[in-house]
Amino acid sequence: MISGEAIPKKIYDMAVEAGTSLKKYGVKKDQLEKLIQVYLNSSDRVSSLMDLIVFVSRQVGRGPMKMDPAKIIVKHLNEFREKYGHDPNLLDFIVQKYLYLTKWVYESEVKRFIRKFDEFVIEVLR
Repeated sequence: MISGEAIPKKIYDMAVEAGTSLKKYGVKKDQLEKLIQVYLNSSDRVSSLMDLIVFVSRQVGRGPMKMDPAKIIVKHLNEFREKYGHDPNLLDFIVQKYLYLTKWVYESEVKRFIRKFDEFVIEVLR
C-alpha cells in the first residue's frame, strides 16, 4: 500500500476529467458502479484492468457509455497499466482510488466538464 502523500496529484486530475466528462455526456451512474464491479471481479488486478478496458469499449458499442468519456477512461486505465503494471498491489490501489474518486466527482454538484482538480475545487466553492 502507498501512503496518501505518495498518491500523484495527477490521479485527482484524471478522476475530475473522467467524472465531469461522464456527467457532461449524460452517462448514467450505474455505469460507474459497473466499472467498479468489473474491476473488482477478479483477484488478478492486472487482468481485471485489461478486462475493464474491454468492458468500457463494449459499453460504448452497446450504448450506455458515450465515446468521449470512454476514450478518457481507457486512456487513463492504460496509463495506469503501463506505469504501475509491474507492481500489482500499487496498481490495485491506484485504480481503485481513481474509480472511486471518479464516482464521487460524478456525484458532485459540478455540472460542467473540468480537467483539473484545482478547477474542480474552485467550481465547488462557487
